[in-house]
Amino acid sequence: MKTLFVNPPVSANQRYGILSQAGAVEPPLGLASLAATARKMGFETSLLDAAALGYGLEETAVAICEKNPSLLGITLTTVSVKTSSALAKKLKEKLPGITIIIGGPHFTALPEKTLLENAAFDIGVLGEGERTLEALLRALREGASLTSVQGIVFKADGKLLRTPSRDRIRDLDELPFPAFDLLPRLDRYYRVPTQSIKEMPCVSLVTSRGCPGRCVFCDRAIFGNQVRLHSAAYVAEMMLLLQKEYGIRGIFFEDDNFLLSEERLEELSRLIRKKNIRIAWSALSRIDIITENRLKIAKQSGCWQILYGIESGSQPILDFYDKGITLDEIRIKIRLTQKQGFSTKGFFMLGNPLETAETLKQTADFIKSLGLDDISLTYFTPYPGSEVWNRIHEFGTLDTEWDRFSCFDPVFIPAGLSKEQIVAAHRSILKDFYSSPRVYWSYLKRIRSLNQVREFYRSWKAVSAHTRGD
Repeated sequence: MKTLFVNPPVSANQRYGILSQAGAVEPPLGLASLAATARKMGFETSLLDAAALGYGLEETAVAICEKNPSLLGITLTTVSVKTSSALAKKLKEKLPGITIIIGGPHFTALPEKTLLENAAFDIGVLGEGERTLEALLRALREGASLTSVQGIVFKADGKLLRTPSRDRIRDLDELPFPAFDLLPRLDRYYRVPTQSIKEMPCVSLVTSRGCPGRCVFCDRAIFGNQVRLHSAAYVAEMMLLLQKEYGIRGIFFEDDNFLLSEERLEELSRLIRKKNIRIAWSALSRIDIITENRLKIAKQSGCWQILYGIESGSQPILDFYDKGITLDEIRIKIRLTQKQGFSTKGFFMLGNPLETAETLKQTADFIKSLGLDDISLTYFTPYPGSEVWNRIHEFGTLDTEWDRFSCFDPVFIPAGLSKEQIVAAHRSILKDFYSSPRVYWSYLKRIRSLNQVREFYRSWKAVSAHTRGD
């Protein structure tokens, strides 16, 4: 049984809009992990990252038909639902015997709705995929009943059947490394956000699952609040593989809270030095777990940038989100991070529930006061599965066209504000921030190659076009 995993053809423009040239192209690590799992079981396995290759819908369908798989796995994010559905419909016409399996955060949040509204999807995998995929592939190979497979929803005799849920994987080190070799060339087709580039080529990695945070805008249905970590040894070996086999010189760790375990961080730092891993890395962290010791350990092992989810300069909005932090705490931890010599980046959202003209100004002023080296400024987007999703209409109006759910298109407009006000604030904040000589100097200090100059210039052009309203 030939098995093909597909990252659907969602363009950079669809994901980032006018800021597409500044956006990331990140490897589909979850899909690569599933492909590694299928291959380990002995299935003839391939992976098509249509998004990274820049394929359109027709081109993707042709490429899939050339491989003629029996089983096709498609990962679903909210923004890719419409494209994935159109692709599946085409494939059912061209390859009538194909079985199409879907999974991912959008399906886990809205499983029955997704299968009912998209006739070409056959089976959906709920939550964490690897162990469920193993059981599903085994059942399909042996012709066993799908009712024996925990954690799926499927169609049978015109009805939807849902099997009991499956426990999450306790020991992540049991999983094989993602199938990097099945992806397009890492050094050519992928890039992290421009703000997180210091050395090139640079890719993103995820080394844990789950987050202890309770932010109401996050969907925790797949990985939950209990944090599970790959061991330091596993992470170090993966870094070494990327350095030796793929020439990677930079990594952006996109874990929800990479610095959470001080013990793992210390062991990883030791192994990085012991194995002579020469990779500059950056990582996401929550404000509330930052200590001087954690920062010192990270610095010793090649970390140069810490990225924080700050979200707003309004304390009532932070409290509404259940962030568990205060504006004063943010200021203190940002100063501590900068004092240790790190570049700092903050993530912010505009158009939040409770947002007003005054809170937009508070966020703009707060950003100016922090002295950050970079910011990511998106529009609040209430994803299915998040706590706020079921009551979002209490706070404003929502456009539920799934292909607009990218965080770079204001689909939610809070009561009392207009789309024009929110977009104007977005442009104004970016213009003020990136016209600062301090920020220019921060970028100049990072330049190591002509390729970086090209990346920075491309991003600058995109931001400039947006702030001009082009």
